[in-house]
Amino acid sequence: MSASFPTPRIRPAGKRQGLGVVALIAVLTLLVAGCGGGGGGEDDGKITLTVWGSRTYYIPPDHFKSFMAEHPNITVKFDVMDKDDILQQLLRMKDAGQAMPDVIQDDVFLMEAYAQSDLIQPIDEYVTRWKKEDAAGYKKMLPIVWDEAKIDGKTMGMSSAANFDLYY
Repeated sequence: MSASFPTPRIRPAGKRQGLGVVALIAVLTLLVAGCGGGGGGEDDGKITLTVWGSRTYYIPPDHFKSFMAEHPNITVKFDVMDKDDILQQLLRMKDAGQAMPDVIQDDVFLMEAYAQSDLIQPIDEYVTRWKKEDAAGYKKMLPIVWDEAKIDGKTMGMSSAANFDLYY
C-alpha cells in the first residue's frame, strides 16, 4: 500500500503538544504505509490503528479527526494510559496473547526495557521511506529525534521532544 505523508503543522513555541502530535501523526503514517496497521487489523482496505499515549497532551486536540479525514480508510482508536504502567500492561497482554496497540508513547528511559521484552521493533525502513517520500517533512525533525531512539544502531522509535518523550 502506498501512502503520502502529511506535511507537519508545527505549533508556536511553548505549545509542547505541537511537535508530539506532528511526530505521532508521522509515526501513524509510517506504520500504515509500512505494515498496514500492525496489530490493529485491516479489512477490505480499512485499517484500524490503536494508539496509547501516556498523557492527554499527546493526543491531538481533535482526537485524530483531521488525520482520519485525510486518510478515510484509517480509523484511529486511542486511549490515555496515564498510570505510568504501559510496559507492565503490555507484558501482561503479550503473555496472555492479547492484541496490543500499534503505537505507544512512553518515556525514553524505558526503551531498553521495551526492546529487551521484545515489545518493539526497528523502524529504520519506515524512517528511510519517510525521508525519501517526504523530504521536506522529514527535515523538520532534528537528528536527535532519531539518534536518541537507537539501540545497537537500530532506530526503535522517535524522540519527538528530543530529551524525554518517545514514540515506538
